[in-house]
Amino acid sequence: MLFAWFDTMAWTGFRRPLEAKDLWDMNVEDSAKEVVPLFEKKLGKNVAPIFYSSFPSQEAHFKSDAGHVDFVNNKKKKEASVLPALLKSFGPMFIFGAILKLLQDVLTFVSPQILGFLITFVKDKQFEWKGYFYAGLLFGTATIQTLLLAQYFNRMFIVGMRIRTALVSTIYRKSLKISNAARKESTVGEIVNLMAVDAQKFIDLTAFLNMIWSAPLQILLAIYFLWAEMGPSVLAGLAVMICLIPINGFIANKVKVLHIKQMKNKDERVKLMNEVLSGMKVLKLYAWEPSFENKILKVRNKEIKVLKQAAYLNAGTSFIWSCAPFLVTLITFIIFIYSDSRNVLTVEIVFKSLTLFAIMRMPMSLLPMLLVFVVEVNNDGGYLNTFYHISIIMVS
Repeated sequence: MLFAWFDTMAWTGFRRPLEAKDLWDMNVEDSAKEVVPLFEKKLGKNVAPIFYSSFPSQEAHFKSDAGHVDFVNNKKKKEASVLPALLKSFGPMFIFGAILKLLQDVLTFVSPQILGFLITFVKDKQFEWKGYFYAGLLFGTATIQTLLLAQYFNRMFIVGMRIRTALVSTIYRKSLKISNAARKESTVGEIVNLMAVDAQKFIDLTAFLNMIWSAPLQILLAIYFLWAEMGPSVLAGLAVMICLIPINGFIANKVKVLHIKQMKNKDERVKLMNEVLSGMKVLKLYAWEPSFENKILKVRNKEIKVLKQAAYLNAGTSFIWSCAPFLVTLITFIIFIYSDSRNVLTVEIVFKSLTLFAIMRMPMSLLPMLLVFVVEVNNDGGYLNTFYHISIIMVS
């Protein structure tokens, strides 16, 4: 629970630089020899019906004025998806991590209630033991939250690592089996990008994937408790968040378009570099270095341009969602004060409300990053499915 097994490694690294012999062996359940067979077994069950149904049935049509036969395909090819196999292989551990996240989210809203009791104790001067009890309860709740969150992230990163291991191994094996006709559809550069770049995105996404349901849950619970403190004034803050959603959606769509452009530019650059390295003798013989250098730099400049545009959009999204909690808090307090002369911002209301608004800040700030991760993995998943479909249909 406390990750005490890492203490020896940390102390060793503090005393002297770490060496290869200081590192532990990988856990057997995390190794490729355990992960890959499980994934390929689930993937085979998912692919088998698609494999047999992807070969189109053909009808022969004879023409009286020609000496040949036309074959007409009556069935479209189907694409195999890696998602069902990933869910079946790594779903149980992911669900357990989701349960830990749910418990941590629930405990998050216990702290503001205990804080309210503590403020009431100070104001009303109750029995002294209650103050110690509330303070200890607040500390215990925060400690349990920290333990649950640490275990959650540990398990999610392990799931992401296993997914990456399974995908890289499967893509590599398929790349060795595809025919020459299939290689025309998937270049070496695309395959290398799938293994080196795209598979890594799953590790980045897995830890934050539960925020798809956790972030709305935290926001709704925070609004519920804020309603109990300030009534309908909370709707003003909610309106601010709703107004920001279309803006964020527009930016996310632009990021998606730029990511697709970036993937195409990256594939073009890797393909060009592969041609340069494989034909180095010819390139040197004819003194084509400046020409190919200009071609590569031209593609790299395209990539830099797209990266700059994506960076500006991501900065804009982060700025908007960083300002959102402050705007929501400010507008909610203003509406609460001026909507009714009887409404007074007491110490208890202010501290509990600020704590609840602080809880909302993290899910609101993580939402834009989550949208970017989902967009990238969705695009990369499309590349994975396309490559795997080609490798199945055109396997040698």
